[in-house]
Amino acid sequence: MKYRKGFTVLELVLVLSIILVLIGIVVLALHKIAEKGKVTRIIADLSELRKLMDEVYINELSGFKNICSVQGGTLSDLPSSDPELNAKVKEIKQDLEKLTGPHSIKCFSNKNDYCIHIEALEKYFCIDSEGRINALTHPPCSSATSKCQ
Repeated sequence: MKYRKGFTVLELVLVLSIILVLIGIVVLALHKIAEKGKVTRIIADLSELRKLMDEVYINELSGFKNICSVQGGTLSDLPSSDPELNAKVKEIKQDLEKLTGPHSIKCFSNKNDYCIHIEALEKYFCIDSEGRINALTHPPCSSATSKCQ
């Protein structure tokens, strides 16, 4: 019997199959890590936005009334008469829109309350004037309520 050098087709297919399974596992793990990073960044932006909204309330006689472009619209680029505060709000708004899309931010406000939610990753991330930051499965804000519920 003569001994041949090399691999059989079956051995090559088996090795390629194992490599493809390992690549699939790595790709899924990286996708989950990227999604967690996106959620972390959204929550960090919302937390910073909540702090800025507190500054708006303290600085403005109109309270939270001007933070929304229109009810159910997006966050206003000019919620305050303070240009530095407006620049910070605009920067966070742009970052959130880059993460979630241009029409994902919804804003509802009146003089004393506000509710802002962002739709991303099949969830609604919400902040309100009471300091709540929530991730919900339904749109939490509406013209009837300015609370994350």
